[in-house]
Amino acid sequence: MQKSLAGLSLRDLEYVEAVAELAHFGRAAERCGVSQPALSEQIRKLEAHLGVVFFERTQRRVAITAQGAVLLAQIERVLAEARHFIAMGGQRQAGLSGLLQLGAIETLGPYYLPGLLKLLRTSMPDVALRLTENRTATLIERLRHGMLDVVLMVPTPQMPGLVAANLFFEPFVLATPKLHPLGHLPRITLDALPIADLLLLEEGHCLRDQALALCAGAPAATRHATS
Repeated sequence: MQKSLAGLSLRDLEYVEAVAELAHFGRAAERCGVSQPALSEQIRKLEAHLGVVFFERTQRRVAITAQGAVLLAQIERVLAEARHFIAMGGQRQAGLSGLLQLGAIETLGPYYLPGLLKLLRTSMPDVALRLTENRTATLIERLRHGMLDVVLMVPTPQMPGLVAANLFFEPFVLATPKLHPLGHLPRITLDALPIADLLLLEEGHCLRDQALALCAGAPAATRHATS
């Protein structure tokens, strides 16, 4: 029959750990900040609940039993995990620390990273930043392999298994030369756009894919512009 956890407490496990380490009930009670009778009573209750005997008690010595030694190893693991859990909570309360590997697409980095870095340094002064600028596909690949922690990018269909959060929205605008015929129209529809003359980023940029999706097609012919 499985025993209930209701009779267990981390404090009682600390009592057992202290007695095992110091081989003395009095010194263990002093370390734990309780009276010796209270410590002894709690250990007896724990032994009764588990159906085990942790220590052989004589007038001259306190020795852990073979059964107690097996359980002590598990007790030490439980307490180590509990202390680590508490330490993690303290770190979160005090603030984050460590290394943050941040990636950004090349078209966003120059415009948004300066303000973002200033905010991060103010809100998380103990976090060291490592920045990477690259194309979307490369950043996603590095994110999947743990080489990056977070990426600043435009949403793309190639993101299954990743968690994304919208930070901001920006509209697409149509930029034309001052004397271009479209520049004088009060309203421009997608049908009026000269798709064959669209100036796009190179393949691999997510903004290129978004522009093509918006226009529901690809340019009739591809030409490379260097300036």
